[in-house]
Amino acid sequence: MITSELELITKALIKGQANRVKTLAVLAIENEIDPRTVLEKALMPGMQEIAEQLRDNIIYISDVLIASRAMQAGLHVLNPFLSNPQQFSLGKVVIGTVV
Repeated sequence: MITSELELITKALIKGQANRVKTLAVLAIENEIDPRTVLEKALMPGMQEIAEQLRDNIIYISDVLIASRAMQAGLHVLNPFLSNPQQFSLGKVVIGTVV
């Protein structure tokens, strides 16, 4: 079920549907999907697809700008969850030198 929700976000991003991306991102958070998962498994692959289509001359730069607006809409939803450093802390590293 998680992958189908993420695929919907990716497809909406590729189509440049900013409002749909935003709504789907909110639903993903409400369904307790990790925000990093949404970013890494839905938004980033969508932008990767856009980059490949641009490289292959399938789409134009205007389409990239539309997709980037959809990406920003998704990031706007995810940003409060991704910017909390305590939520994703892996630990601390201490570096020192013995003299």
